[in-house]
Amino acid sequence: FPVTIENPTNRIYDGQETYSTDGNTVIFLRSIYSRFDSLLPKQKIFSAKRVNDQWTNFEEFPYNSDTYSIGQVCMSKCNNLLYFSSDMPGGYGGFDLYYSELNNGSWSKPINLGSQINSSKNELFPYIDSLNLLYYSSNKDNSDNQLDAFISYNDGVKWLNPISINHPLQLSKNDYGFSFDPNNSKSILSIDTKETKSKEASFTLLGRAIDKETQQPIEGATVEITTGKTGIVTGK
Repeated sequence: FPVTIENPTNRIYDGQETYSTDGNTVIFLRSIYSRFDSLLPKQKIFSAKRVNDQWTNFEEFPYNSDTYSIGQVCMSKCNNLLYFSSDMPGGYGGFDLYYSELNNGSWSKPINLGSQINSSKNELFPYIDSLNLLYYSSNKDNSDNQLDAFISYNDGVKWLNPISINHPLQLSKNDYGFSFDPNNSKSILSIDTKETKSKEASFTLLGRAIDKETQQPIEGATVEITTGKTGIVTGK
């Protein structure tokens, strides 16, 4: 989408974007040369509104800074939570994951997702799917600083222990950039390598069993995993 704001000469590129469910709000990162550092650009977050099929009403995220980066955005499906990565002071390491909540039209002060998610290294590229599962990339377990994909779930009180995604293809370099269709049946994972090797897949099921009518949790529920085409039960 075409984006223009004041003083475009210091802009390097417009990157990852996230949209509201109605498609009329976009929030995106922009890489900009800092007035304090002409060599190392900083990421900042901006938003725009769609009016008569034109993007307008550009606004800067109130917690942008010229001294640290804040970007790689993902909006929750309820449109009131914004997840992003930042190396702002007070974190656990290089880049941490944060969220901000929209209240009465204003974004709250960023809140760190905590030590269960963040590490002394880098957590990047957060993505929240329609089931509120959190996907992200981290190099916390790699001595070569390559990024691996992780998944976690918030049970309403805390984030569960992140699990490394054991994809059928063991990727040899960086894994990042997640995207799912509305039904969570297809996903896209960006990588920076052509080298892959076969590996047996394993899966971990995260979530809660909810009664369809009462919306109350079901204790001791048995969950069956079936194939999408044949309906054959492949696991419990």
